Amino acid sequence: ALTMFACYNFISAYTLPRGRFIVFLFVAGLWLARRKNWNAAAIAVILAIFLWLPASSPVADRLIMGLENGLSMPRQLKGDVISLLCGGVIEGVEDVTGSGAPPDDSMARIVTAVRVQRMLHVPIIVSGGSAFAGRVPEAYVAKRFLCDLGVPEEMVILEDKSRDTDENARFSAEICARRGFGKPL
Repeated sequence: ALTMFACYNFISAYTLPRGRFIVFLFVAGLWLARRKNWNAAAIAVILAIFLWLPASSPVADRLIMGLENGLSMPRQLKGDVISLLCGGVIEGVEDVTGSGAPPDDSMARIVTAVRVQRMLHVPIIVSGGSAFAGRVPEAYVAKRFLCDLGVPEEMVILEDKSRDTDENARFSAEICARRGFGKPL
């Protein structure tokens, strides 16, 4: 089972566009080496390795760890509103209260927002539109989960126009300014 899991992860990584490019560079390097074009072959293989390394778990984890050093959870949370940035929707997933579900990392954000909302009794701005026309905005799915987990509907403010993190921040800031929130979490 572990071998199958490892094979699945290895193969799936190389079916994505970046993975295909890495495989292309590596194969091109082998092809160039067969033609005895050593400099071009070395460049292609080295480039493939440098593109692959940051995506590998050990290197990626080390890079992310550097961003998180020195950060800690505040001992006492203070704020007048919670800003929850959505992180996508898994469409077509039937649920007990509707359709669509947040991915795992978004669920962690949602659960944290619920816990903080229960501590502080402040509203939650749920920010997330739809990157593609005709799809349900992420904020609607997140709101459904927040309410299912006990957050009163009137404590959820929707921002359903943003398509990326930059727009999440800008549109949420506009809501904060309009409603007089000065200390968002």
